[in-house]
Amino acid sequence: MESLLYASVIFVALSFLLAIIIKPSNKDIPIDKKNVMRFILGWILVGFIFQLDYSESSGCLVGFDTNAIKKSFSFGAISFLLILIAYFNRDNQLGKMLIIIESLIWLSKLMLLKGGYAIGFGGVPGIAFVFYDLVAIISRLLNIRINFSNRNNDYLIIVIATFITLYLKIEFFAWPII
Repeated sequence: MESLLYASVIFVALSFLLAIIIKPSNKDIPIDKKNVMRFILGWILVGFIFQLDYSESSGCLVGFDTNAIKKSFSFGAISFLLILIAYFNRDNQLGKMLIIIESLIWLSKLMLLKGGYAIGFGGVPGIAFVFYDLVAIISRLLNIRINFSNRNNDYLIIVIATFITLYLKIEFFAWPII
């Protein structure tokens, strides 16, 4: 529960930091490509710092070992670098390709490798992991929507896709497969 509190505080702090960095003239933070990618980069760092992005926790084995920390760093570094390159890239097609590759790698890691969804007595999902992944999925889907669609009314589709993904993870992929 403490991890959820820390993650929530960091999430709010990053939101305010983003608002300070952007300094919009009309006081509204525009949802555009660069802002969403900045948020994803910050969220990847939050996940690494609090060990929420990758975990091998399952059953009663809850904790961090050096092997899990190395894997967490590797996965986080790959995601961070792909998003960072897409952020600074001037070639729109390459940037879109990197966003899709990063999203597919992250989704594969979530479904196949990540633990934390069947922990403790009763094998319940860790609320901090669910919260972190909820925000991560929404931000990645929003990034894809902004880069591939000109429509402004498909936020409901993002929310539905997010909850379907989390439902599949909780119900069918709670235990790390690999």
